[in-house]
Amino acid sequence: TGCAVCGADDFREILRREALPILQNVVYPSREEALASPVAPFALSICAKCGFGFNSEFDASLMVYDERYDNEVPSEAFLRYYREVASRLAQEFLRQGGVVYEVGCGKGTFLDVLLEAAPGATAVGVDPTCAPRESSRLRIRQQAFSADSLEGRPDLIVCRHVLEHIPTPLRFLTDIGAAVSGYGEVPIYLEVPDLHWILEHGAFWDFCYEHCNYFTPASLAIALDRAGYRVAVAGLSFGSQYQW
Repeated sequence: TGCAVCGADDFREILRREALPILQNVVYPSREEALASPVAPFALSICAKCGFGFNSEFDASLMVYDERYDNEVPSEAFLRYYREVASRLAQEFLRQGGVVYEVGCGKGTFLDVLLEAAPGATAVGVDPTCAPRESSRLRIRQQAFSADSLEGRPDLIVCRHVLEHIPTPLRFLTDIGAAVSGYGEVPIYLEVPDLHWILEHGAFWDFCYEHCNYFTPASLAIALDRAGYRVAVAGLSFGSQYQW
């Protein structure tokens, strides 16, 4: 009915694939089950007004994020990147300790790295696909984020590579803002892939069904503004593949 970011109704379809696997991060127990994995059409449409990209064929009812979903990246390069981001966040927001929440934490790998960089901090991660675990400084909960996830004022909220999976990104951002609204200004670190980089580098593998949204820096800024956020600082990272 309109662009999920700016509300405009002028879209241009620039890419179509008739059958993409619905979930690219599910590990199947056999070759036969992998070959039989469900597929669906993908059509990348771009809003002519703000540049927001989305899969106009996306069907949210097909998505099942459960314990089979595995978004771990076993890579030394990626681990170094985690450490760079964690060091920056720890220095800026967690020097005196504090509590950090991660929305869509996966198995909690990034929080493990962040707590190494911020030894006085504690963390809570929520994700419907995770295996719950708990230690003296970290709790991982198998649930979607809501206001009930918070047990007090967060010193930092992290939301990395989640927004591109959400078919209603503005509502999702608004819900996070509403959950923390009673605590005054709360810093939120948000990270998503950059559509410009994907197109400029011909990175066809970055177009996948589970990513229903594709943000340019401009469209992400519009989404954050419309959801009531104030952008203090923004930039590109990981070889400019990601924007934060």
